[in-house]
Amino acid sequence: MRNDRLTEQEALERLNLESFERLSKKDVIRLGSLLPQMQPEVAKKALEQFPEFAKAVGGMMSEYKETVAHSLQSNAEGVRACAEGCGRILGCLERELDKGDLSFEERAYIIDRMVEVSRMLGEKDSENKKFLWGLAGIAAAAVAVAGAIAAGVLGLTTGKDKE
Repeated sequence: MRNDRLTEQEALERLNLESFERLSKKDVIRLGSLLPQMQPEVAKKALEQFPEFAKAVGGMMSEYKETVAHSLQSNAEGVRACAEGCGRILGCLERELDKGDLSFEERAYIIDRMVEVSRMLGEKDSENKKFLWGLAGIAAAAVAVAGAIAAGVLGLTTGKDKE
């Protein structure tokens, strides 16, 4: 049976560290993704140098959750403000159209402006959907990393390890 797991030196090189004692909080995610690839004694040594590993990962995920929640709230407020602004503009333009003394050209101009505002609102909606999909992708990646970390911490192995 061939052991393809990372040695201590290989793991340190991938983390750009001189020793596991220099492990910082920002290195936790990178370490977590490497744990399943490390030799068991190497993973244990790395985790011994960072006894608050699980707590740090939990804290980082909590901070990330707060950041996502804040981003979603800010995004919703921005979209709502844009929709309200466009609604007010459309209302004003509609009132102008209700005036009976407008020429055909003036009516056409107002209708053209209404179409433009509606188009802007549609573009904002498209931007919002792209933002939400991007945020969902980032959240999925964060969950995947957390899963890899959990798998590494719990010592779960893949079918490759049984070869």
